[in-house]
Amino acid sequence: MCRVRIPLLAVLFLCLTCFAHSQVKYGTLSVKDNRRLGHRPMYLSGTWQLYIDKMLPTVEDVWIQPPDAYITVPGTWDAVLHKHKHSVRAVCTYRMYITKLKPSCKYAFYMKDSPRTAANIYCNGELVKSIGTVREDLTKAKAGRQPFYEEVFSDTEGNLELIFQVSNHNYRKGGMTDAVRFGEAECVYKEFCRVVGERLYFCANLFVLALYNFMLFLMNKKNKATWFFALFVLTIALRIFVADCPISAMIIPGVPFTVLYKVEYFTLWASPSFFVLFCRGEFPQFRYWKAVFRVVGTIGAVLGICTTLLPIQIANLFVQGLLLYSFCTMVFLLIVVLQGLRYRSRKVVILLVDIIILLVAGTADIIITEIRIISPIMVMPYAMMLFAIFQFVCISLEQSRMFARHKALVAELEELNEACVRFVPREFLRLLNVKNLLNDVHLGNHVDVEMSIVFSQMSFEFYEGCQEIDEEEKTQTLSRFFHRVSLQIVDCRGFVSKFISQGFMALFPNNPEDAIECCENIVRALDEVNKERKAEGKCLLRIGIGVHYGKMILGMIGEEHRLDDTVISDTVNTASRIESYAEKQKLSVVVSETIVSKTSAADKDRYYPLGEIRVKGKAMPLLLSEYRV
Repeated sequence: MCRVRIPLLAVLFLCLTCFAHSQVKYGTLSVKDNRRLGHRPMYLSGTWQLYIDKMLPTVEDVWIQPPDAYITVPGTWDAVLHKHKHSVRAVCTYRMYITKLKPSCKYAFYMKDSPRTAANIYCNGELVKSIGTVREDLTKAKAGRQPFYEEVFSDTEGNLELIFQVSNHNYRKGGMTDAVRFGEAECVYKEFCRVVGERLYFCANLFVLALYNFMLFLMNKKNKATWFFALFVLTIALRIFVADCPISAMIIPGVPFTVLYKVEYFTLWASPSFFVLFCRGEFPQFRYWKAVFRVVGTIGAVLGICTTLLPIQIANLFVQGLLLYSFCTMVFLLIVVLQGLRYRSRKVVILLVDIIILLVAGTADIIITEIRIISPIMVMPYAMMLFAIFQFVCISLEQSRMFARHKALVAELEELNEACVRFVPREFLRLLNVKNLLNDVHLGNHVDVEMSIVFSQMSFEFYEGCQEIDEEEKTQTLSRFFHRVSLQIVDCRGFVSKFISQGFMALFPNNPEDAIECCENIVRALDEVNKERKAEGKCLLRIGIGVHYGKMILGMIGEEHRLDDTVISDTVNTASRIESYAEKQKLSVVVSETIVSKTSAADKDRYYPLGEIRVKGKAMPLLLSEYRV
């Protein structure tokens, strides 16, 4: 039972709030509790006195003549004037008398949209507001439209009379189509500012949403769906700006009546077309989009031409067709999207929610504006705010998912980059001025440099009684020692360019003494390793190192799909030959005369001259020295 009672109570509360403001009866309102008007404005809704073809600005004029009819506010006078066999293009006077107010108290009233299509407003016989120009001769009247707020005073007995002179000469409906909100001035002013502020806030949010989608389109012009969605949102924001509570007329005074309505009609026929184009671009897998757009586009174009080019007196006759066109388009899209749920796409669900929001809001506004059976609060602005919030939530979720994917891709790229530099040293790429492995590495990239180069080869020395080792153990032993050597090379501001067989080639871009320091550290580390191995009865390690300094070319060779880094020059060959000589003579470190000449005088005594040595591949002998650690 509880599940049934809660919805029933909610419906009852809604009905009470919708009809609670209808208190005016036969042109008179007796306020039951005037203290409440200081906290919450009330609707001056109900039956007002109506004087047809009469302009009665003073209290005496009204009291002398009885009303021609009683008319419901908010509403139109079409039915009443037709009953009196009168054209809806007329001038009429509304009158309402309020009693039991606070004496000589400051009150105020406002309307979100002024009476159609021009009005003079009197309070206790004094003119307080004019919108447009009211004339009995309708050819001399001038239409106007804007929200307004006015402050008035009750008389010494607490009474207040409101008279609205309304003339309509260029619209299909006339009268006070919006409710009048009345209360103490401070309370009404706050509510009026809130209503205007809400509309501005709604428009600003929709504008930001449209701008975001427009930026998405600029970043990816192939995705035209974002462009059409931005246009759709802009048309909705434009409709809120000029319709219901036309704050455009407040911000830009003097906007012609015709312009406001033509812009409103534009939003009615353009927004469905933009929304269909958005759906077509977002979900091309749906069938019959081309036929749908042709139908919707053709009808929209016909209605658009009629409402834009024809005079407002004729163009407003197409409003019913525009509303029906918008409603049918949204219903058809709803059917199409419901069929598209079989794709089980998140975007389809989002689009379905969007269509439901727009369809429900549009239906509610049609009921409010045409039938007037509910409170005169337009639903569309609030629905569009809900629409914008929903879109921002969806955008936030999508951005979160994109960020997560981006983060995963960045991590994957970093891992890939780390994997790449295991094959091509960072220092090598830095010398080539490579900042991006994906874009900056090309076949033929090279640079000319002068630096020190170290060639080294490891070998195993067996002695009597040592243990035999297999190839796997040899590989593991070399890998452990090379790891240690690599750290020492880095500490000496160099880097390993390649591992060759049982040795390596290292480059030292800075001072040649860095290479000598590194060789000394390697030899000492090798001595420590050999002491441990001899204590364990294992074979010893022997190293031969050749060091040279000179010009060389660093670059990328191979082919487009398989690149490799290399160092090309006679300096490289010379260093290799020096290393071969050191290995053959069982010397630890052998250096060229160029290295000796570039070291400090304090270290000269560590170099033992070997004389001119002929090496393979060299016509002239090399002047070599042994570096003794």
